[in-house]
Amino acid sequence: GLGGASAKVGSTALAVSDSVLSGYLRTAIQSTTRAASSEALTELTTSLALMSLASGSSARPVLLTLGRNWAFADTNFVQSVSELSAHPWSTAISLASVLAAPPTTVTITNRPESASRIALVTSMLAAEQDIVSFAPIARAPDILTSSSRLKLLSLLSNEWTSASWSTAGQAFLTQASKIVGSVKVDPSNEILAIADQTSLPVSVSNDLDQDVTVTLVVTSLSTRVTVDSKNSTQTVTVDEGAQRRILIPMSALSNGKAAIVVTLQSSTGVQIGVSRTINVNVQAGWETAGTLIFAALIVGLFAFGIVRTVRKRRKAAREPDAT
Repeated sequence: GLGGASAKVGSTALAVSDSVLSGYLRTAIQSTTRAASSEALTELTTSLALMSLASGSSARPVLLTLGRNWAFADTNFVQSVSELSAHPWSTAISLASVLAAPPTTVTITNRPESASRIALVTSMLAAEQDIVSFAPIARAPDILTSSSRLKLLSLLSNEWTSASWSTAGQAFLTQASKIVGSVKVDPSNEILAIADQTSLPVSVSNDLDQDVTVTLVVTSLSTRVTVDSKNSTQTVTVDEGAQRRILIPMSALSNGKAAIVVTLQSSTGVQIGVSRTINVNVQAGWETAGTLIFAALIVGLFAFGIVRTVRKRRKAAREPDAT
């Protein structure tokens, strides 16, 4: 429109791109032949030159946008932008300068989206936030967050066809779920504890392509097994694509079944993955059994001595009466 690239809807400032000129630029960048690229670029520069003449001494900002696949044509991109910048009537400005120009008041036509699209967008937004919460455990969290954010922004473009967009959206959810589930406590078989002092083996696996640091929180659900407070929380680092085995000291107090819950947390206190319950079968060792038998013998001897002493005193008390 003649109003330039700055627009306003209510109190919201907008930057409006020129669809026709953007189309010329996209064609110039994406063309596979030099002739096609030059033809589109000529159309673009001619149109911009005419607009420059029409604007006179008042510079008019024009916003041009690129397609999602512009990065795959880096050579044409650099060449096209360089040719545009070489003209004396062309000057690059920042987006802030575009928004600072006097805006044109525009209206937005309401076109309600389908319930399925809204539901998928909601799921994608939530999945992206899950990655943001998960990322602090990674050595380079910005690699995870930036790539997922760029994919999300691309998927929110209105250039997708309905069929391909739904497939791409589901693929994004699958990938996001894979990322947040890549660090976990591995399932464990029942552990046999045969001594008072033993260790609980816990395996943590990392399927990411970078190291992660997590906090391991261990909680006993039974009084048969206890985990000392200094050992119940441990911070460990797991190498990329590796598994680490951690031994948690614990005390077995009595025979029977016990359950211990293991949870991973980030430095921000966010739970990573699902909690794992490890079952422990406590079989007291000979040390415990011997201690109990020895204690029982002492109690028995002590009780026998008391009974014997009481009987002697009673007998001594009865003998003078008999005499």
